[in-house]
Amino acid sequence: MNGDFGNDGMSFDDTDGTHDTENVKGLAPLPPGLRHENREFVLAMRRLFGQTKKSLREFAAYHHFSPASVSRYLSGKRLPDKVFVDALLKSACQAHQVPLTPEVQEHAYRLHREALFSEQPARYRLQMESDKLEEAILAREQAELAIRDLKSSVSDQKHELERLEQQKREITRTAARERAYSSAEIEHYRGRERDLEAQCHELREEIDRLEAELTQAEYERDEAQSRCRELEDKLAVVEEDADREELQARVDEVRSEISAADAQAAARVADLQRAEQEAEEIRLQAVADAHAKREEADALFEETRNKAAQAAADFETNLAKRREQSERDLASRQRKAEKRLVEIELQAEQLRKATDVLAVKRADEEARAARTALAEPVRAAPSTASAVRADSAAARPAPASSPEAIRAVKPFWFAVPGPRHAVGTDGGPGFMLTPGTWYLAVAEKGTALIAEDRATGKRGMLMNTDGIQRSFY
Repeated sequence: MNGDFGNDGMSFDDTDGTHDTENVKGLAPLPPGLRHENREFVLAMRRLFGQTKKSLREFAAYHHFSPASVSRYLSGKRLPDKVFVDALLKSACQAHQVPLTPEVQEHAYRLHREALFSEQPARYRLQMESDKLEEAILAREQAELAIRDLKSSVSDQKHELERLEQQKREITRTAARERAYSSAEIEHYRGRERDLEAQCHELREEIDRLEAELTQAEYERDEAQSRCRELEDKLAVVEEDADREELQARVDEVRSEISAADAQAAARVADLQRAEQEAEEIRLQAVADAHAKREEADALFEETRNKAAQAAADFETNLAKRREQSERDLASRQRKAEKRLVEIELQAEQLRKATDVLAVKRADEEARAARTALAEPVRAAPSTASAVRADSAAARPAPASSPEAIRAVKPFWFAVPGPRHAVGTDGGPGFMLTPGTWYLAVAEKGTALIAEDRATGKRGMLMNTDGIQRSFY
């Protein structure tokens, strides 16, 4: 059955496959345990549902069904009532704007009855008795309609008969009053009277027939009413059987669902137990791995600590050696610097003495020159004064240009690549220069720098300037 729609209605064809109808969008696949009759009916309903062009929820809302019920009906879990079949037929025809033919409707009803007979015999008997009661009610209503029509016809015929008889009586009275009429006119009246008599006879026969049909229709109505009462009583009994059967079916369904749920729960419990066992094994393995890694880490830490202790001891030893060497170098440099300072002071003292001698000589020469100038003419004074100044300049000692003299430079910042000691310029102990700290160079003395520690304000002479980093501002 493919449910194709033609120009004259909808048709069923059982020759098509069932693959497409078994996989309707929004519906679960059909269970494998369905009986043949039930399977054929559900496939037919699925085809009709596909022709409605509605989703499951749209169809349920439009025809006042619950979505869960529609899903169960179209999945073969429960057989629907005849009302659901009518709703599917109606919705499919409306979607394609075609009439519903009696053949298609009867075919759908037949599949429904066969499925009921196969799955739920009590509901099948209930449906059959309900159909019979519906037919009896329809027959009763048709009989009542026929009775009303017949009564109306009998009434009309009686009125017509009374009218004809009245007309006949009028003609008879008219003929009796007009005795003087000619024989032709009398014969004319007699002919009309005979015609009216024949019509009245036919009407009486028609009335008798209609009254007989009315009596038969009333009898059939009474029979239909009696049949309806009998069917209603029988339907009540069958409904009780169907209710019991449906209740038993629902109980079986619930038991089946409970069994399936128990089986699923047991499977989940087994899965959980396996998962717990695997988790416990993983935990134990993780604990073992953590313990092994901890022992390895402890051993590595102990080894690292020993190496660090040894490195610290070596560093302390090397530092002590370097400190001693630095102190020896510093002491040697201090001695050299002090010796050089003594030499410089001695040279300065000699220079002062020479300057004093030269000053005395210049004073004497100036005095002699002044006395000579008084004796010579005034014109000779400029040349004599120039000569005196020249002699004084020649006698003045030249400034020291020794490379060891302190000379001012443009201050700049510098940093040392390693720890270095600066000798105090004022005879003090000096200070230590450390890497990572910037010091200010304020002067130079040969290759040495006069450095200032801005944190303490101390100044010292840095003898070793190799590898320093300069930063001018």
